[in-house]
Amino acid sequence: MTKALRGSISVGLQDMIANPDGRGPQQRRRARDRRGTPLPGIKQVLVQAGHLAPREPHFEAATGTTGEQQLVKAIRDKLVKMLDSDGRFVGMPVPGDIPDGVKVDAALFLHADGVSDASAGGFQFGFPVNEANRKLVANLRREFLSLEGHPKSRSDNSTGDARDYYGYSRVHSPFKVLVEHGFLTNPTERQWLRANIGNLARAKYEALCRTFTIPRPRSSRHEMHGLTGAFQHKEVNIGWRLGEAKVETRIRTKPGADEVLSKRARLGAIG
Repeated sequence: MTKALRGSISVGLQDMIANPDGRGPQQRRRARDRRGTPLPGIKQVLVQAGHLAPREPHFEAATGTTGEQQLVKAIRDKLVKMLDSDGRFVGMPVPGDIPDGVKVDAALFLHADGVSDASAGGFQFGFPVNEANRKLVANLRREFLSLEGHPKSRSDNSTGDARDYYGYSRVHSPFKVLVEHGFLTNPTERQWLRANIGNLARAKYEALCRTFTIPRPRSSRHEMHGLTGAFQHKEVNIGWRLGEAKVETRIRTKPGADEVLSKRARLGAIG
């Protein structure tokens, strides 16, 4: 096990590829090949910011349309923060290079479109065609259409890139959906997308809750955890050692009184 995998990781599973500083190509490749098992009682959601470096080997030049990386990274980070603040989810942020064979409960691949025709617009979803993905896509579309001023809805899987996205083969998950949020080359959509980063992240969070039949929080975070006292603090620490992840959720219901919930899950060997 590499030193990069040891220690404490606060607030969610941070993907080893998303923060490669200080590690050489061989270490990054070993991290790409890690295979985990789902954490019991917690839904793990991989969220990719498309085209963000480090990118898929042999596709390093695929940087996306102008402004795409910045947009999808901002949406990804907002969504992961929402997932991590909910004790029932753990967000796994990844860049263009997705860990090979990673096992999660759901995977979302975030992108935006761009073409020479400035009038082209609309959002769509790409996915392997099966009932599970149809369910998640239906919930995503429902939430997107609830946003005021949203781009129009386009036909799904309308391009080969959407139908056969490489991320589908990298991830083991019952739910795998690519999200094309709209056209950054359309001035109206570009302005709307940049102004609705938080709303787009929230739409995905709501869709995931609906897909997994998880009650959505009504007004405050303490209700989300079923607590009756004043919610003051929550943190999730994930410590890696010898191939085991210990997930510790610490909930403070009042000063000086902490409730600690721990879960363990075996992680596959890292080659």
